Amino acid sequence: MEAGLARTLHDADGTLLYSIAPTDGLGYHLTCRSCRRQAPISVDLVENWATSTAHEHAFTDIHVIVEITGQCDACPASDRANAKNPTS
Repeated sequence: MEAGLARTLHDADGTLLYSIAPTDGLGYHLTCRSCRRQAPISVDLVENWATSTAHEHAFTDIHVIVEITGQCDACPASDRANAKNPTS
């Protein structure tokens, strides 16, 4: 992971998953918990928010790790319900 070849993601029940890192360089993605489809999120948006928040609280040497998951509209409603309630 330190070489940037893999990325981690937590699934709906908290299990840590590993996948091959995207080849589009540094980036953040919104990931579907059912099908794992990813949509890119603006790097500037995330980095600017994280930096300004850190500075408001007097933090320096910021390292940003962002994991945003949800359910995409392409997955069946039953997949979306199961991902929200993995034990049912």
